[in-house]
Amino acid sequence: SISTQHMGQREARHLASIFNVPASRIVRETFIEGKFCMLKPVVHYIKQHQRGAGVCAVSRNYALEASLKHAVFWGLPEIRGIENCMPEGERAPALALLGQGEESY
Repeated sequence: SISTQHMGQREARHLASIFNVPASRIVRETFIEGKFCMLKPVVHYIKQHQRGAGVCAVSRNYALEASLKHAVFWGLPEIRGIENCMPEGERAPALALLGQGEESY
């Protein structure tokens, strides 16, 4: 899920005290249907400064799912899926450096 459970003014005041902004701004800029959504201000920024371009997901499948399922993305022209940016041949050596075996992926 990209949003939390329903939140009210008390939670908005708590977040406002952390970020040193008015609670009304927290509600206006981060709440969707009473739920806190960290992506709402990001999507707003992308729409305002990048004309909605430049949003990517970890795969084509997730990009499609996100664009269909999550209302916060509905105003964007597209969400692109980026397939694994690490070539298959580099994955095992990288996992070895992390102390993990191939079976963990």
